[in-house]
Amino acid sequence: MERIDNESLLEYSMGEGVWAFSTRRCSQMPCNVLTAKQVHGCKVAVIDEMPTPGLELDGYDAIVTGVRGLAIGVRTADCVPVLMYDSLKGVIAAVHSGWRGTVQRICQKTIFTMRMRFGSSPADIVAVLGPSIGRDSYQVGEEVVGILKEQGFPLNEIWYFASGDASQDRSLGHHIDIKAANRFLLEESGIPSRSIYDCGIDTFTAPAFFSARRETIMTGRTVSSIMLLNNK
Repeated sequence: MERIDNESLLEYSMGEGVWAFSTRRCSQMPCNVLTAKQVHGCKVAVIDEMPTPGLELDGYDAIVTGVRGLAIGVRTADCVPVLMYDSLKGVIAAVHSGWRGTVQRICQKTIFTMRMRFGSSPADIVAVLGPSIGRDSYQVGEEVVGILKEQGFPLNEIWYFASGDASQDRSLGHHIDIKAANRFLLEESGIPSRSIYDCGIDTFTAPAFFSARRETIMTGRTVSSIMLLNNK
């Protein structure tokens, strides 16, 4: 997999028969994208046919489909967008995973849905971790660290603590690598490490992308989308 930079879209090379991208602040949407009213939960929607134009799903944080020509996506402004593609079964997924979705293991529930509904094998899935807040920018409270520990996440791989007055300096206090936490979930589900790609963008330090931490929750949203092409 590779990242393909152009002036507008951040595109991902995930194999033949699929188109995947994340928008930048300056982007114009290149196509209609089916999204959901996200609630930081773990519900997964399955779309089996081309939906009515203008439909927005309510209460879902992941979408799975095998419908060709349908772009599905998630909206983020620091949370982790995860795009998945199984070329053998012809199925795709788009996942919104903030820390709440992460501790609810939404990525694993999405993979389970791909397995049960489409017969996907995790060994055949490729995944992209799109633009999201980086470890050094993601200061969290002790309670978040405690929840991650309770849920079995490897703290030695995803957490660090820098002593000092965290209220005065964002570099101090507890920090979580939310991308690494989601990579852990993907690998634990059976997706090979070599098939998981991190785009390497920290939204907090990259002004081309929206960041709720940097700009408040009222800022815009990056759309990360994936579509099965009709011409495979």
